Amino acid sequence: MTRIGITYDQVAAAATALKADGIHPSIAKVRVRLGNTGSETTLSKHLLTWRQSQESEQAMEPVPCPQAVTTALQAVAKAVIESLTAKAEAVMRELEEEAKDIRTAAENLLAQNAELEADRENQKKQIMSLTDDLQQSIAMAKTNGERADKLQGLLNEAMKEQAEASHLRGQVADLRAELGEVRAALSAMTERAVRAETQAEGKIKAEAAKPAPKPNHGPEKDSQYDL
Repeated sequence: MTRIGITYDQVAAAATALKADGIHPSIAKVRVRLGNTGSETTLSKHLLTWRQSQESEQAMEPVPCPQAVTTALQAVAKAVIESLTAKAEAVMRELEEEAKDIRTAAENLLAQNAELEADRENQKKQIMSLTDDLQQSIAMAKTNGERADKLQGLLNEAMKEQAEASHLRGQVADLRAELGEVRAALSAMTERAVRAETQAEGKIKAEAAKPAPKPNHGPEKDSQYDL
């Protein structure tokens, strides 16, 4: 029969048992543990492999940390976390305050823009009213001019007939007086029309040249036109 040699598992089990009993697992001790069987060469090879595996396992075992070091590390970690938490809370408060200020500034700006829009609408209405007055004045001046032309024609006819009828002299005098009044009224209306036109043009130019409102955080007085 073929003799079966000692295996690594047998040598490893014997060495482990000896080590557990507090006995150094030498080749001789392992051989006795195995019932005085196995060659020294085979036992030495397997025992060397077992010792290398034991060293690898010991190297992989975590080194216990002293309690004082663990406590100190925990205290440092706690202090760091508390400090970071306090800083984060302070930053959040600052951000909330900034956001509140921005919201307030935006609300103020919107209110100011609304007031400016209302003022512009009022100014537009005033300009339109002035334009209507100007157009009415121009129409009245035109009507008075036509009337003056008619009166002048009547006056011319009266003057031609003056030589033919002396009783028309009184009528001519009346017509002349009326013509003078009409001309005076026409001159006054023409002056008012020119002033109204000049004022309307000034308002329109001022509105066109007015700069766009700039954002600000405080109340700003709105400009007014005295019409």
